[in-house]
Amino acid sequence: MRIGFDAKRAYWNNTGLGNYSRFVINGLVNFFPQNDYLLYSPGLTKHPEMLGLETNPSVYPINLGKGLA
Repeated sequence: MRIGFDAKRAYWNNTGLGNYSRFVINGLVNFFPQNDYLLYSPGLTKHPEMLGLETNPSVYPINLGKGLA
């Protein structure tokens, strides 16, 4: 199954919603590795390893448009 996430918070927030997003993504990747996880973000941080994933899901930088991000 393909599962897509709005991963902006996972990449850009170090606390709060960012922590929660990383927790959910990590849990799914670790417990359901057979799925294909697509992470969408308007840009990548300088340190994408902060997601802490053992396997790297596909990441798609996208422009959400002004006011939508």
